[in-house]
Amino acid sequence: MANSLKFIILIFLVQVGCKSVEKPSEVEPEIELIKENIIISEVKINAITRGHKEEVTVNSALYTFHSNSMNNTNKVRNTMTLTAKEWAIITEMISKIDLNQINSLKSPTENRMFDGDLATTISFISDEKTYTSSVFDKKTPPEELSEIVKYIYSLNEE
Repeated sequence: MANSLKFIILIFLVQVGCKSVEKPSEVEPEIELIKENIIISEVKINAITRGHKEEVTVNSALYTFHSNSMNNTNKVRNTMTLTAKEWAIITEMISKIDLNQINSLKSPTENRMFDGDLATTISFISDEKTYTSSVFDKKTPPEELSEIVKYIYSLNEE
C-alpha cells in the first residue's frame, strides 16, 4: 500500500514538472507576437549643431524636411507625398530594429562633440510609446540605424 501511494505521488510530481517545462515554450510565441504588433505611425529625425538645425518627419503619407541656420539665411522647407512603396521600405527597415534597445546604442564616432557633425537622434512613434535613440553623428549613425537614417535622408535628394 505504501509503495503504491509513493508511486502515485511520483507520477503526479512528474506530470506537474512536465507541465511547468511546457509553459515557457507556449509563452514565447506570445512575446514574439507582441513585438510584431508594434505599429509605428511616424519617424522623426532631429539633427542639430551650433548654428544649424534639421528636422525630418516621415509618416505613411508625407515626408517633411526642415533645415534652418541660426541667422535664417539658409532656411529650407520641403514637403512631399510619400508613396506606399517608400513607406513599406521604411516599415520593413523598422522591423529589423530592436526598438527597446535604440536608446543604448553607441555612436561609432564623436565628431558632434566639436561641431564636426550634427548631433542626431531618431524617434519611432507608435500610439503607445515613442522610441528615441541615443545621440549619434548624422553622417555615421550606429550600424543598427544606418540603413534607415540614410534611406530617409535620401528621399529628400530625389
